[in-house]
Amino acid sequence: MPRSEQYTEPAVKRQEWSTRYDDGPPALRVWAVCLCGLKVVIPAFYALQDTRTPVRIGDCAMLLNIVLSVALMRPLHRGGLALATLLAAFFNLGMLGLSLYRRLGELQGWSILQSASRAACAGAGAVCYGGLRLALWSEEGMFPLRVAWQRVERGGGEGR
Repeated sequence: MPRSEQYTEPAVKRQEWSTRYDDGPPALRVWAVCLCGLKVVIPAFYALQDTRTPVRIGDCAMLLNIVLSVALMRPLHRGGLALATLLAAFFNLGMLGLSLYRRLGELQGWSILQSASRAACAGAGAVCYGGLRLALWSEEGMFPLRVAWQRVERGGGEGR
């Protein structure tokens, strides 16, 4: 494209990639899940008053990232750097999880899942309640529902 035409088109049209919503590459999503896991595992070590283990494992993960980056950069270019970072993050999470498992024993995953599902249900109920309140009290809200909601909040019928 000639330089004179380069600035006459809107910037969005010059983009070669699609402008539709995209979650990003799959590796980025996997890396995000790994980071969420690290945000759970590392504070567990801090709660046990052990700050050395996460730092030592993090140092090993950083060295692994450097070695893999150098090894994968030539054949895969930028993808090699991304793959190296992803593999180092998984190494970090795996080693921290293994170390925590060895230290605490079984983590009772079923009870953790039950507790998380109860918290999610309570949160969903709160969101539904807040959304209903917002819909009823907004200017665009439906008036008959607003009157019914007021009756429910007052505790029943008109005479009370």
